[in-house]
Amino acid sequence: MEALVVRRLGDPTLPPGGEASPFAAVSGDHPVPEISSPTAVRVRVAATSLNFANFLQVQGKYQERPPLPFVPGSDYSGVVDAVGPGVRGLRPGDRVCSFTGLGSFADFIVAEEKQLFLVPDGCDLVTAGALPVAFGTSHLALVHRCAGNDRPPMTNVTSAPSPSLSKLARSCSTLGSETMMALTSSTWGVLDDGQDAPDREGVIVVAHHPSEEAGFIYECGPAPAS
Repeated sequence: MEALVVRRLGDPTLPPGGEASPFAAVSGDHPVPEISSPTAVRVRVAATSLNFANFLQVQGKYQERPPLPFVPGSDYSGVVDAVGPGVRGLRPGDRVCSFTGLGSFADFIVAEEKQLFLVPDGCDLVTAGALPVAFGTSHLALVHRCAGNDRPPMTNVTSAPSPSLSKLARSCSTLGSETMMALTSSTWGVLDDGQDAPDREGVIVVAHHPSEEAGFIYECGPAPAS
């Protein structure tokens, strides 16, 4: 199978196979992983996302440094290819998604059945392949880490187009607590003119422009009475 193999630590922006590249040349002779336990499932990877942790791992700057060589990659989606004899809830052909510490930048990956999630009808595999890390991290920060905290949760939104920003702000407001969103300069202007502003109560959006020492606060609340 094909896989992206890190042979040495280095610049992840260099193309595979080059003399200075951390990646070996991509070929089709990487071994297909075997079913490793009775409850293991082999997935043919359809989509996998590139996260900041992957970028750091290739450089050796992540908190976990796997031994060389390794196949990077974290969240992914795909179709079940084979199952161990103890697997009860999945069968070949099922659409699944999951996340892992390493290994999703390959044609196949093996995971335990309990680590896999069925992809519901109506959700394409590309979307599902980018869901576990980004959504899971946001949910952990907003719901679990901030639970019982006197300070409102802080979400750092980077390079978010206005529809995504609006949806995220609306979703955050359903948590029932005040929510603050810190925006980078790339999102400046999204709420500057009041367009596409979240309309749910309890959401405070804080934006900062690089040319100003202080940002502005946009507070969302009920529409004014006419």
